[in-house]
Amino acid sequence: MKRFLFNCCILLLICSVTGKSQSSTFRYERPLVPGGPGPNRISPDMALLSGADSASLRDLRLFEPTGPEVPYLLIPPENPKSRWKAGSILRVAATKTTSGFEVDLGSASTIDRLLLAGIRAPFLKRFKLEGSGDRSHWTLLAAEGTLFDLPNENLRRLETDFTPGEYRYLRVTWDDRESGVVSEPRNASALLVERRTGPAPLRAGSVEFRRLSASQGVSRFQVKLPGPHLPIAAVELSVGESRLLRTARVTESRFSRGEIVSEALGSSELRRVVQGSLSASDLRIPIRAPEGREIEIAVEDGNNPPLNLTGVALEFSPQPWIYLESRTGTTLVARYGSPRLEAPKYDLEAVRQYIGRTDLKEARWGDVRDSQSEETAVDSVLQPQAGAAIDPMEFRYSRKIPESSGLTALLLDAGVLAHSRSDLSDLRIADESNHQIPYLLEKRPDTFELNLPLSPEKTGGSEKESHYHLELPFENLPQAKLILNTTERTFQRKIAVEIQRPASDPRSQPVMETVASAIWRHNDPEIAAPPLFLDLPSSLGTTSATVVVDEGDNHPLALGTTRLELPLYRVRFFYPADAKLRLLYGNDGLSAPRYDLELLAPRLVGVSGKELALDPEARAPIAPPGRIPVKLFWAALVVAVLVVLALLVRLLRSENPASNA
Repeated sequence: MKRFLFNCCILLLICSVTGKSQSSTFRYERPLVPGGPGPNRISPDMALLSGADSASLRDLRLFEPTGPEVPYLLIPPENPKSRWKAGSILRVAATKTTSGFEVDLGSASTIDRLLLAGIRAPFLKRFKLEGSGDRSHWTLLAAEGTLFDLPNENLRRLETDFTPGEYRYLRVTWDDRESGVVSEPRNASALLVERRTGPAPLRAGSVEFRRLSASQGVSRFQVKLPGPHLPIAAVELSVGESRLLRTARVTESRFSRGEIVSEALGSSELRRVVQGSLSASDLRIPIRAPEGREIEIAVEDGNNPPLNLTGVALEFSPQPWIYLESRTGTTLVARYGSPRLEAPKYDLEAVRQYIGRTDLKEARWGDVRDSQSEETAVDSVLQPQAGAAIDPMEFRYSRKIPESSGLTALLLDAGVLAHSRSDLSDLRIADESNHQIPYLLEKRPDTFELNLPLSPEKTGGSEKESHYHLELPFENLPQAKLILNTTERTFQRKIAVEIQRPASDPRSQPVMETVASAIWRHNDPEIAAPPLFLDLPSSLGTTSATVVVDEGDNHPLALGTTRLELPLYRVRFFYPADAKLRLLYGNDGLSAPRYDLELLAPRLVGVSGKELALDPEARAPIAPPGRIPVKLFWAALVVAVLVVLALLVRLLRSENPASNA
């Protein structure tokens, strides 16, 4: 008896340890409640898709409360062919505010969609939809919907869906209070509901987004997704504009060839028209499935104000459903979120071909328990150790990085772009012990702008030209755009940007070189003129430029705010706890760094981090070893000359007595 109790205790201890070891490898855990004993089905929800390590759900495991694993199968989504049933049109008496028609399908059928054809365009109408089996008792299917066909705006919607039900008759009642009576459709069809075992498509009605800085004429937004590698098929926007016709692109940051770049996922033309209280729109952008936790939406605003984005919804592609068999109907434990697991293989695979021939009970999910926060999970798994040692004195510039913790994104300003190599390969991040902190370089699709002073110049040149002095922040900036603005409405001017270059012959006067020019023209007095964008080449070698405006015989063009648009870069890195970091740059002989962090780039790119900005760059750079500062050199030279002169004077005085004797 004692031996039996001892064996039981050992068995319970093993089960307990096994259960703990199983759960410790998974980040997420939640109950799965079967609908009863026997075959069950359950559809993946947003929490499962967001937390699983892969879109294939390879790391999903189900367990009995006592510990044994429960087999399951992923059943691919069905793609049945649509079958439409045509109906005959029946007239309905009109009133002062309504008109409409009925559709007779000939017999009662289970349907969930109505399609109309042959209504004379253009039209935009609100309607009410009802269904009936005997034409006496009606069920409200849609209290208020909108159908439209607007060829000039390229907008069309002639079908509407509703809750599936068995109906023979459908009645459409048009609301004629805000628009004229439309013609009767030539034909109407209803979509037959097939017997399906797959889940309804997933949709996230509202996700978090924020506006990003962007260049003139472009609105950019960053959308935070519920999780990585989500099977998203489209993004649908909500906007405040009543009229809209703009191109939108969806991109994602991905790691490629040593840096993070922007990759296109999809694009579409956004369209919206509002007539009274009615609206017709197509704000859906089909995309390829993203890999990370963030996507960006860029909208070409043209000459319009920035887009008033009010909401972002996600549409998912059809997903597989989960088949499982419960012995007792008791609650199971689902665990997932383990990147090291491969897809399981169960003997249950032998019955796959028979699934669907028997009735399945509907299981349901419970609440999710997350064993660690997202930031903790990222830091503990991805945070690398400090790298090789480096000598800060080998760099001309050293700047303090503001304090932070965990995953951090540091914005690179104009000073860094001007004083580092063109490919930014000499950037280094160093800690207090002069060890490198690994980072990833990210080239952003957006830009940042600097306001530049523009002041009139008094020149003895042509009276038909206006000259303005332009002060650039640094001499050797990368390729940039100069943006000029004006309050004028009707004008045409030739604009040029000139810089002074030394002549090849020292005896000659310096020459003026034109580095950018364009014709600026606007002929609509009712709207403001768009800005002029001038492409400036990289490494001008001067901070002084002249903007020349050829006025012709007109009055001087009034110039407004002048801005410089520069490419935007960030470096992503893990900020060690209680560390003090510096950004080093300005070493022409240094090659690009190679960090093991690049191996984790696909997982790191999609993680949100804290964003930091540098303090303004100091005017005087630090001097690398082996190079004596100019002031120190001349001071030493003057001291040396004085010492030599003093020695000569002393020598001459000592020789004079001897000569007199």
